[in-house]
Amino acid sequence: MVYVGIVIFIAVLIYFFTAQRIGGNREEQFFIHFDTTNINGRLEYAKIGYHGSVFKIEGIEKEFVFYPFTSELNDNTIFYNIAKKGDLIIKDAYSDTLKVKKKNKVYLYKFRKPND
Repeated sequence: MVYVGIVIFIAVLIYFFTAQRIGGNREEQFFIHFDTTNINGRLEYAKIGYHGSVFKIEGIEKEFVFYPFTSELNDNTIFYNIAKKGDLIIKDAYSDTLKVKKKNKVYLYKFRKPND
């Protein structure tokens, strides 16, 4: 019985260590995909996910995850509340600002980078 308890305890420790390590790498992988991609297209959807904002662009298979700051640049409006299907999303690769173009208004979003 003691051996079973020890094995279970070790398995739980390994699980938590692995889960924490994968979770940390996941945020960095999200950022690399978002940061290195030249985005210029119509928004398919925007939602909350991974403790940040998730959005998909028409014609791009993979979703983007980023952690935008709300500020005067975007009228203190949360990204997923302002971004709607059909809005134009623009971000050059390695740029520090994402643009959301709605009818006649442009909202700018700076975002958190890993290790910020």
